[in-house]
Formats: sequence, structure tokens, C-alpha cells
Amino acid sequence: MSSPALTLAFLQRYPATAAEVIQELDLGVAAAYLNTVSSRVTAPVINHLIPYVAAQCLGRLAPDRGAAVLRRLAAHERTSLLRMLAPSERAAMLDELPDRMRKRILSALAYPSSSIGAWIDSDVPVLRTDSRVDAARKYLTKDRALSHVFLESAKDGTYVGAVRLADLIQAQGTAQLDELPITRIRPLSNRASLASVQFHAAWDEFLILPVLGGGRVLLGGLTRSAVRRGMHEQHVTLQHNSVARELINSLLATSTGLLKLALQPKQSVTRLEAEDSHEH
Repeated sequence: MSSPALTLAFLQRYPATAAEVIQELDLGVAAAYLNTVSSRVTAPVINHLIPYVAAQCLGRLAPDRGAAVLRRLAAHERTSLLRMLAPSERAAMLDELPDRMRKRILSALAYPSSSIGAWIDSDVPVLRTDSRVDAARKYLTKDRALSHVFLESAKDGTYVGAVRLADLIQAQGTAQLDELPITRIRPLSNRASLASVQFHAAWDEFLILPVLGGGRVLLGGLTRSAVRRGMHEQHVTLQHNSVARELINSLLATSTGLLKLALQPKQSVTRLEAEDSHEH
């Protein structure tokens, strides 16, 4: 892949394979090259890397280029990668992001990584109950998988439920959303743990579940992919902590052994001197 054009074509066409190759390279070298490639090409490659490696690679990009890559990732993926960056790298990239996105990320970072709140996708389809079907159908033109659109009360903005995609397609465009069948998807608490919803029965029916804060206000949604990523991140963290504990235990055991060895000759000499004195 000595030709820049050939390398670029490889990244564009086979981002998953390119990620596997990058994981075997020196990350400094890989990041130096990705710094010269557009975020449109870089983002899918970063997205296919192992999260820890992705964060290491992202942290080596120039802040403006790193921020451009983050803008092309899903909300929970942005937060996950930023959480693994050094504070200085994280701050530099956050400064390059739009105010609204930066505030959402900072809000997510304020939660423990084991909680649902840390993995909320704020960019979810949500409309007021008095909105028209035509307005809801605009979401269908976006490049996203939808099973429903969330509804907020036109009176106080609290969460009401959802309208299924099938009902949106069949309804008259001028109809109000509250005239359609409303599905009462049971909301999740932003303070609940990811583990508590890992095997939630609703995943068999819905692609994204509503997440509420105080006062039944819809904060966003939680996708199953976000749950998987979050649980994976916790597993990796536990593994790292376990390795650290093993290293500490090994060091303690080694130190104890060395201390015993250091003391043993003195004890032997003292014993030999005592025996020698007794003989005389």
C-alpha cells in the first residue's frame, strides 16, 4: 500500500479490515497517516477498532481532526472514547465541538460509566403530541434505523409514549400524532445500571428505549448497541483492574520473599555464633 491513492481506497472500501491492520501497527505511525485523511474516511475505521486502541489512536490526532471524527460517531461512541482519553486530550477535543454537542457529552461524562445515563443518545426522534405525521416522517429520510418516534406532552413536555413506524407510514400526513395509537414503552431511569437492562424483554420489540430524568423528562434513548459497548468497557476495565491487583499481589509476595531472604543469613550467622560459643 505504498500508493496514497490505493491506501485511501482501501480505507474507504474496507474500514473493518483496515482497522485490523492498524491494530497491528505502531499507533503513532497510524495516527500520523490518519491526520492526513478526511474525517469521513477516518471515522468508520476508528469505529471498527477495539475501543481502547481507538481511544489511543484518536488521542494522537490533532484536536480539530479528532473532533471532526467524533462528530461522525454515534453519541455513546463519542462519550466512550472521550472517557478513555487523557484529560488534556479530552478537553482539547471538546473545545473543537459545537456547544450543544459538547454540553451533551459533558452531561454524559458526569455519570458513572456503569449507569444508563453515561450511554444516552440525545439525538433521538422525539416530537410533541400535537405535531403532525408529516413532521415525524422527516425522520425517515435520515440514515438511521427506526422502530418508533417518542412523544412528549404538548402541555408540560413530559414523556408520553411512542408511535410505531408502521403507524406513521399508514397514517394521513395531516393527522396529529396523538390521534395515532400510542405505545406505552416503559421508560428507563438515567440512574439505573446498564447491567439491569442488558436482557430487557423490550429489546425484542424496540430498537431504542426511552430514558427519563427527574420530572418524567425525556433525556434521550438507550440502544442495545450502547448497552453492549458499555458492558464491554466495564469488562475491559475489570480485567485491567484484575491484572493490576495480580501485579500488586505478585510484587508484595516477591518483596516478602526478598525480605525473608535478607533476614535469613543474619539469623543463620547469629545461630552459628551461638552454637560456636556453646562448644567453647
